[in-house]
Amino acid sequence: MDMIQFRKELLTFLSIFVRMIRKVLYILLCLFLGTEIFAAQCNVSGVVKNAEGKTLQLKTFVDGILYRDSVLAVSAVENDTFHFQFQQNETHCIFIDEGFYRVLFYLSPGDETFIYLPDYQYIDEAQRMNPFFRQQQVCPKFKMQNLTADIIAYDDAFDYFYSKNSIRPNADSIKSAVLFLDSAFSVNNDVFFDHYKSFQKIQLWNLLPKSSPDLAISEFKKLPIELSNPAFWEAFNNVFDSFFTAFAGKEEQLYIDRAILEQNFAAMDAILQYRFAIDDSLFRELIVVKSLYDLYFSNERSAFVFRLMQQWLPSLQNDYTRLLLANIIDRVRKNQLTEEASPFSLPDGQGETVNLSDFRGKYVLLDFCSVKIAASKRNLALVKRYAETYGKELVALNIFTEPLTDAQKSALAKQYAAKGGNCLLLFADAEILDGYDVKNLPAYFLLDRDGRFALTDFSFEDRFEQLFVEILQKEERGKLQQPKEGVDEWWK
Repeated sequence: MDMIQFRKELLTFLSIFVRMIRKVLYILLCLFLGTEIFAAQCNVSGVVKNAEGKTLQLKTFVDGILYRDSVLAVSAVENDTFHFQFQQNETHCIFIDEGFYRVLFYLSPGDETFIYLPDYQYIDEAQRMNPFFRQQQVCPKFKMQNLTADIIAYDDAFDYFYSKNSIRPNADSIKSAVLFLDSAFSVNNDVFFDHYKSFQKIQLWNLLPKSSPDLAISEFKKLPIELSNPAFWEAFNNVFDSFFTAFAGKEEQLYIDRAILEQNFAAMDAILQYRFAIDDSLFRELIVVKSLYDLYFSNERSAFVFRLMQQWLPSLQNDYTRLLLANIIDRVRKNQLTEEASPFSLPDGQGETVNLSDFRGKYVLLDFCSVKIAASKRNLALVKRYAETYGKELVALNIFTEPLTDAQKSALAKQYAAKGGNCLLLFADAEILDGYDVKNLPAYFLLDRDGRFALTDFSFEDRFEQLFVEILQKEERGKLQQPKEGVDEWWK
């Protein structure tokens, strides 16, 4: 009897084991089919002038929050021609950074196309570091009509209706716009284009005065999550911008605040799943990551939100969202408040070495500047005035990262260096900008008395003096609240 029972249990185990092996093999086969068979080779050839000997990169966007990109292929320019060849398994928005221009177009798996790029125009250092400079986005010329031309035509019409209804939106006008876009652009049977149009229409519906996130979310749930579709990211950022604060004064706000304060990812995930009926876990995690990103840059308690990001990172189940949040953490970590600033030793106009550590005990205003950028040069006088006004508490360091002659350095020091040595002009290579994650000039940072970041990402002209005075007042209040040394507290 025991032997019979043993055989039955063994057969049951073997049956379960075989089913598991079948499932594993099926999953592996699906992954192989998805990445190998459905991926098709794309070929992009073309012509570009003034770029002989340069290497062009064909890129695509990885996400629409940090706007990271990845390189799909590279090609050297020889005899004014180039050729890219790569594998692709879904339609992507592709771009080529061509100096002054960013050339955008769309490619589907298996596409072979020939394009004409505008003549290559170089970007000088002043343009590269100017925060107001933007590459001019253009589309290449094609030999024949394709998906890119259809999307451009649709975007032109969509932009007209969106700008028209964004000022005084009303339901009838928005409904008419949606009907026109549906009827005028119904010829193309491309699935990617159909989804592109649907994502754009969500932005129109979101303009309605009495629109709520529920309406937009219900429209989102009808569509697949297409991370390679720029229209998905436009609609996603439009609808979920500052999502955690969209319910101020409502019952949902209580639960959202509690989930944030208690650093409870499971509670936030449950709110999105059961209150808004979002079943897709990737969609829920994208909303959380986007909301954390917005909270960090809109909240005075950025250090708290930064810790929140770090604590929630292991809770994310999807590889894509986990990598996205990890990249967000890396980006904000460099200039995170309470983090110590990267040390440096730089020469001044007289060749004397100045160390950042020399100013421990004072607040330090770092001004990464350029004489070639009007806003930066204009603010040099303002930096000097603040250094002279708050000289007992503040030292200002103007750091130039461009090559200057001795005569230029002398002229700048004569005009902008303050007496008393509390406003100095220093000169460095552009490599120093990486240590502070500076992408554009001018860039300003305030360090506290211990060399840690006290202010980052602030409007210098409009806000610095007010913020600095508040910091000094808060510091003074803290000193007054401390018991004097040697005085016994009365409650002991």
